[in-house]
Amino acid sequence: MLTIFKLLFGITSLWSSENICTGVTYQTINSKESYCRESDEQSMQRLCSFENTMGFENAGGLFGLPTGVCWWHSEFMRNATYLTYYRNECPRWDETTRDGRKKIRQALNDLIFNREVVVIPGYDNLLQFTSDPYVQAKLQKKLQQWMGRDSFLYFQWVNGLEGVAYRPGNERAIKREYKNLRQLYHEVINEKKISYVMVQHTGVEAHAYLVFHVERWNVEGEDHYEIFVQDSNYQNFSYNVGGTRMRLATPYNKYTWNGEFWMQSSDYRAGYSKPLDFNLYVQKSRDLKKTERVRTRYCARAPASSPCP
Repeated sequence: MLTIFKLLFGITSLWSSENICTGVTYQTINSKESYCRESDEQSMQRLCSFENTMGFENAGGLFGLPTGVCWWHSEFMRNATYLTYYRNECPRWDETTRDGRKKIRQALNDLIFNREVVVIPGYDNLLQFTSDPYVQAKLQKKLQQWMGRDSFLYFQWVNGLEGVAYRPGNERAIKREYKNLRQLYHEVINEKKISYVMVQHTGVEAHAYLVFHVERWNVEGEDHYEIFVQDSNYQNFSYNVGGTRMRLATPYNKYTWNGEFWMQSSDYRAGYSKPLDFNLYVQKSRDLKKTERVRTRYCARAPASSPCP
């Protein structure tokens, strides 16, 4: 009963608070000048909007297995959030021509490898671009290839074994989760970066989120947290429940740590029935430094105006 009281007290205290998404409306960044003027917080606020979600959710896997490509879907989304802007006044790359296919392939590779700012013509935002059937098919294939490279050449699958899964009342798991949350809070709130977090479920299953906002408050001496996440399983305005497409209430999910376990935030899903069986830990922070170098280099060298790409 005490846990429920503390949980409800903490969540209620958040209902009236403002957060990073309060009052945010999506603004298309359509020039080098506006792109280079964008602050770290404004980059994070892109994830508040449906327009910056992906046009398809996590699916597929290697060799036709239903493993999904969630880790790489999330990596691509973070890279695309930081390293793209859109010139909707320009003609789209034409996939029926060799040159058009080459440009689409190059754009996707530059984002996957986190190596260049990509100016995308003919679209307003990431959702439009990744909803294009040709782009979507090519990107899905590349995510699966990326998964294969990381799994077999770089042994990235071991990243999914690093975390400590949720175990009811396990003090070691709780202590480690608080340590992970302090790191997450610092990266998101103090450094104003979009964090890539691995979500360790019971057993060996590991998922990935992009965390772009963290709330922290104290209840009876315990820090409680709420995270705002982009989840590759919930994209393109809807999610799949038993073969039925359900419309999302918001373009992001929210989860709450109440000092003992994670749960779905009650202002996103009404009520809760049981703890969520995961703990999380921050990964790929060094990739953010490379992203920052790419953006800085681009803004230093690129002309103020340029022809259509």
